[in-house]
Amino acid sequence: MTVRDPRYGIPLNAEELTSSDPCAVLYGVTPTNKFIPIQIDVDGRLRLGAGVTLDVEGLELGDVGILGEDPDTGTEHELSITSLGDGGWGLKTTLHDATGIGITSTLVSGKQSLDVNVTTPLSISLTIDHTTSNILVYGNDGTNDQKLKTNASGELQVDVGNFPSFPTSIDVSNFPTAATSNVTSKARSNASQTFLVLNASRKGATIYNDSGALLYIKFGAVATSSDFTVRLASQSYYEVPFSYTGRIDGIWASAGAGNALITELV
Repeated sequence: MTVRDPRYGIPLNAEELTSSDPCAVLYGVTPTNKFIPIQIDVDGRLRLGAGVTLDVEGLELGDVGILGEDPDTGTEHELSITSLGDGGWGLKTTLHDATGIGITSTLVSGKQSLDVNVTTPLSISLTIDHTTSNILVYGNDGTNDQKLKTNASGELQVDVGNFPSFPTSIDVSNFPTAATSNVTSKARSNASQTFLVLNASRKGATIYNDSGALLYIKFGAVATSSDFTVRLASQSYYEVPFSYTGRIDGIWASAGAGNALITELV
């Protein structure tokens, strides 16, 4: 018997089909004892019915397409594999309804993601039940996470235990007062000179630069243009802090006309 080479995709005509060709229709027997041809598709692939489970030991699959059926139209679609972006892969399915909302779900190795794609403008109303739809906000006390506290009106409660308390009124009866002043004058000079000496009875002092040059004031001995407490511009005024009773020196940036007018309160 002569067997011709198979020609995939090219059907045999009546003249070519002889008893010597190895072709015959394969049949199966149904539970009701009917002979039914075993079905293949146009590409020669075996068709399996719904609910079929294959248990084949050692079976290796190459590029095998997975088909799914649209339950509304009966149309078959091939399922696709999508990349997860981190080297993994997943089975991808997409649903679209009349509002133009597409939902893409990906599931692989226990990881699942949901991507909602709105293709047309959509307005979504949301009702929140505060008895069930709430999210607690936490802070950290340095060791443990703690819930932020509010009162019955929803106002944030603040712990002021670590803040200093401030007086509601100020008692000025103990503030130092002065009934006498001593006014002196120091001539402008580019050499340091003492404006006020140590005086434990001093309640306060003021200095006025009545000259056209910068005046450098120092709380302590020997003032210079680089070692000073405060710098007074021409015709400017300075109040010594009322708690300082020590020595005060001064020096001008240059010699010339003018004075420093010093008032000490005692």
